[in-house]
Amino acid sequence: MGKTSTDWRNLSLVERGSAIEVLEAAFLFSDNPRMQRIILEHAIEEYRHADIFQELATHHEQPNLRGNETRALISAGGLGDISESWTRGKVEATFRIEIGEQRALEALNQLAVKHSDEFTSSRLELIKLDEIGHADGLTRFNQKLIFTQQLRRLWIRFSFGLSDRRRALANTKVVSSLTRLFFRLIGRMPLHTVSDIRPVDVEKSDVLSASKSII
Repeated sequence: MGKTSTDWRNLSLVERGSAIEVLEAAFLFSDNPRMQRIILEHAIEEYRHADIFQELATHHEQPNLRGNETRALISAGGLGDISESWTRGKVEATFRIEIGEQRALEALNQLAVKHSDEFTSSRLELIKLDEIGHADGLTRFNQKLIFTQQLRRLWIRFSFGLSDRRRALANTKVVSSLTRLFFRLIGRMPLHTVSDIRPVDVEKSDVLSASKSII
């Protein structure tokens, strides 16, 4: 592989893994055709990057990959963790991809320092331009997503608070209704019946006297 020891075949597998990862994320946006189309275009560009790295491998006379290519793809592309992460929803998926794009830009900058020949640098620059666009777009989308999530949390909190206030108000209305009913009933009782309602004589009450003796 030469003095630079760059494994172009492996980088191609990484990009293919990234393409599969992005393609998988597109299924999460079936309710948003515009966003899904943008993500699918991203996946296609990642496949193109894989082809460019294969071209660079040939240019640098790197031998073809030996062994099981599928296993190598799963390992290099990090595909083993995708299904678990994707079940957590859009936020997990888009943040994972954004971090992946930032890491890709760091790797491309390192490769650009190691390879100064025109053939290699021109192709690395093509990939870098795509990755910058991906990273910037994902950062903007995730910031918007975070803001939307925060608004959603605030709305849920407000809804719970509103529900509590309504419940408290409803309870107050019930108490008021019962109080009015009580006084209405009292008002309908004959006057002599109401006047007969007197405080309990503690000393003459058998029940209270018995309870006092127990104490």
